[in-house]
Amino acid sequence: MRPVAKGKKRAADAQADADALAEFEKQQLVPVKQEPMKKPRHGVTTGEIVNIMADEIQAVYREMGATIDEVNARDKALTLWRELSIYGHVVAQEHEVEHVLCEKHV
Repeated sequence: MRPVAKGKKRAADAQADADALAEFEKQQLVPVKQEPMKKPRHGVTTGEIVNIMADEIQAVYREMGATIDEVNARDKALTLWRELSIYGHVVAQEHEVEHVLCEKHV
C-alpha cells in the first residue's frame, strides 16, 4: 500500500462518511411495510380488561379498609395493563372455565 498524505486521507475519510450518511438517509426515507400485529382469536378489548381490573382494585382497597374512586382505579388498572402487555407480553383471551361444585351445590 502506498503512503498517502494526511490531508488527502482526511478528505477521503470525510467523503466516505458523507457518502455513507447519504446512503443511510436514503434508506431511512424508504417506507417499510410491516405485517399488522395479529390479535388472538378470542381476544378481549383493552377497555374491558381495564374495567375489570379497576373493579378488582376497588375491591382490594375496600378489603383493606380504604377507598379509591373509579377514576384513580381505572388509571391504576390502565398503567398495570400497559406494563403487562408491553413488557410482559401478556394477552387476555376469553374462554370457558369449568366450575367444579362441591357436593352441596351439585
